[in-house]
Amino acid sequence: MDALEQLGAVEMFPNHQTRVSGLNPLDVRLVYPPLAALIQLAARTVAPSVTDEHIAAMTEFNERMLEASEAGDDAGARTADERFHAVLVEATENPYLTTVLDTLRIHLRRLGALYFRDVPPGRRSHDEHLAIIEALTRRDPEGTDEAIKAHHDRAVAELIAHAERSR
Repeated sequence: MDALEQLGAVEMFPNHQTRVSGLNPLDVRLVYPPLAALIQLAARTVAPSVTDEHIAAMTEFNERMLEASEAGDDAGARTADERFHAVLVEATENPYLTTVLDTLRIHLRRLGALYFRDVPPGRRSHDEHLAIIEALTRRDPEGTDEAIKAHHDRAVAELIAHAERSR
């Protein structure tokens, strides 16, 4: 619990209660930029040597995300999207990068719950993921980087707009 408190995921009141921290949707401005930068780093690192198995896994998770989104299964879409991006990070085989991203993902999951509930990704994210997959298939680090940046920039803009409307 102490670790979760240090991460800001829970609030502890000794001898009283422990509760999940309040969620400020505008925290997307703090969480997404470093997360996106690290995922872009992972993609640039992996792109020249990505395996067909990685590409197949990403393709499968992308299709699962679209199917879940179209079926109204927000949790299923969120899980498939997380797995899509996790393939890139895992492919780096860099435990330091994984550890840092795991910390950010704790907060991302909380924000992602809002995003997938209120602004379902649907076809836009699916198509952006396809652009990432296509760049990886070409083993193109710059193209992969650009596709991931475009994907995250659009998602962040939508999340911020949604958070500001919800205030």
